[in-house]
Amino acid sequence: ILSNYPEVRTLVINRAFPDKLVLTIRPRRPVAQISLSSGFCLVDAENIILPGVRGLAAEDLPIITGMDTGAIMTKVGKSCDYAGLKKALRLIEVINQMRFYQDHEVHMIDVSDEQNLSLFIEGGIEIKIGGEDFRNRIATLNKTFETGRLDKSQIKYIDLRFGNVIIGPR
Repeated sequence: ILSNYPEVRTLVINRAFPDKLVLTIRPRRPVAQISLSSGFCLVDAENIILPGVRGLAAEDLPIITGMDTGAIMTKVGKSCDYAGLKKALRLIEVINQMRFYQDHEVHMIDVSDEQNLSLFIEGGIEIKIGGEDFRNRIATLNKTFETGRLDKSQIKYIDLRFGNVIIGPR
């Protein structure tokens, strides 16, 4: 069952005497969606590309862009070893742990340069976050927004890759 249904994360089979089997199935839970030329495919936290391509993006999951979509389609049901995807999923994990989602909507993560990931939040603001040290950079971003002096409608990008926070105006 597990080899034929990659959307199943775990399967437990128990025998209930005298003549029954009880299956307990735990499905994989998507954490992001990958933008393809033909639509969107889902990926879970373990880099497993889930089967099926959706025509429309799911509103509640961030979109990962900038990947070789041909390589993705060959990995359906398997773990994808693409470094950019792994970094994007690590960034999503950190965002969830630090509760960044409570105050901000994460729409997209661009991994076209896996050393310089970009995160796009509400209002089309690009957060240039780099390829490492996500926890400290998200903490810095939270502090930047907490100052309360920022007008988000006037911000084009925030660059966190260097020692100082750089805010680019629209």
